[in-house]
Amino acid sequence: MAREGSTVGGKQDHAQKSRKVAPIVIALIVILVVCLAAGIAGGMYLVNTYAQIRDVENSQAMEPTLPENTSNEQANPIDFKALSQENSDIYAWIYVPGTSINYPVLQNSQDDSYYLSHNAKKEESELGAVFSEHQFNNLDFQDRVTILYGHNGYGNTMFTNLHEFERSDFFDAHENFYVYVDGHIYTYEIISAYMSDDSHIMGMYNFQTNAGFAQFVQAIKNPKAIGANTREFEMSYDSKVVVLSTCNTGALEATGRYVVCGVMVNDQPTK
Repeated sequence: MAREGSTVGGKQDHAQKSRKVAPIVIALIVILVVCLAAGIAGGMYLVNTYAQIRDVENSQAMEPTLPENTSNEQANPIDFKALSQENSDIYAWIYVPGTSINYPVLQNSQDDSYYLSHNAKKEESELGAVFSEHQFNNLDFQDRVTILYGHNGYGNTMFTNLHEFERSDFFDAHENFYVYVDGHIYTYEIISAYMSDDSHIMGMYNFQTNAGFAQFVQAIKNPKAIGANTREFEMSYDSKVVVLSTCNTGALEATGRYVVCGVMVNDQPTK
């Protein structure tokens, strides 16, 4: 009897243990399913992002014709009429020789953050597009300071290649970048490239005053940043500056910007 009772007790213990183990097994299965689902979703996200990068890298336009620096008008190599039919937010084109930066420039009149997450076709995209902010800049590049933004870190797309200017040899060998608008090709001489903090330039200076603009000029001509590259250039209160801005790389990526600053040195009219 004692042996039999012992057996019954053993069965009860086993049943109790089974009841305790069952929820654990179920929980582990749920966790496994969730992890698998997250892994699949993450994998699909990466596949989609890599596909976007590949599409952009493979669809780079031919290098635009550079201005001839003559008084005669030349044909504009960018077909803005066709581009505006695709997306009316496209108003310019940025080309930086020696890099893959060769893109339309956009501005959304309703939402300045729109092209952080949409491409030039207005499709949702992690790569975004090159853009300016309507609350600070007009579309004619006649503001004292225009800022163009582009993402960093997605292959060789958008403004990732701005970081080439961290190398002094590259900076020395590449003096200019170009902005195309309907009727003009603007040439900019690059005067500095450096790591900055994440302060918004437009909020730091009063560009409506000569004093505010002079303060900004001193900041970009003599940046207080380790590894900054600069080029001597005389500027006036009439100078027009374009700042190309992207994220820093590595540990600084979340806390700062990398900027390449150019001053307009030529305005070539086009047909």
